[in-house]
Amino acid sequence: MNWKTTLVLVGLAGVGAVGYLLREDLPAPLRPDSTSIQSGSSSLRALADTLDEEKLTQIVIERRGSGEKLTLSKNDKGKWSMTGNWLVSDSALKKLLKTLTTLESRFAPTSISEKTNLSRFGLRDPEVVITVHAGDQKHRLAFGEGPPTYEGNDFYRPTYLRIDDQKEVLRLGAHLVASLNRSREAYMRQQLFPDQSKLDESTLERNDVIDG
Repeated sequence: MNWKTTLVLVGLAGVGAVGYLLREDLPAPLRPDSTSIQSGSSSLRALADTLDEEKLTQIVIERRGSGEKLTLSKNDKGKWSMTGNWLVSDSALKKLLKTLTTLESRFAPTSISEKTNLSRFGLRDPEVVITVHAGDQKHRLAFGEGPPTYEGNDFYRPTYLRIDDQKEVLRLGAHLVASLNRSREAYMRQQLFPDQSKLDESTLERNDVIDG
């Protein structure tokens, strides 16, 4: 074996090692043994029909330490609004819906009991609790973060999910909690009127009179 072949093999081994460490951050189709919501655990299968963007009618978000409960509701026309009838930011809503409707795990569920210490999953006092409604279906999703997966790398912390009172915990990818743990302001559409391009003409005329 010459030195060129050796370098190629070493390079391939290095790429494989990096891919293994970062496998959870790869797009779903590229992850090895990826388990979709339809074919995963009993918990995720129970959610398959509820976590459908078209069927979702309400999302309630509770963030640990925030002291607030943010409610996003969809009306009969498919328009979403927040508590207080505030309009919802399209980009923030789109990201939230995508995250919730593409939940998946490539790990076998961890069985738990009343004696299980949920702190090791970050679920004794979850970072974020999201309750989803779809028609007469309702599910509580508790998200927490566990300890760092790799020694010396505090940044990489897996996300854990418990659905309702299921006797299992699911391990998801890293950084998921951060994408869900967003403030009320992050979901508010930054505009004064529902549609500034369609202000009532009479309102504009009254303003002209006042200005005159």
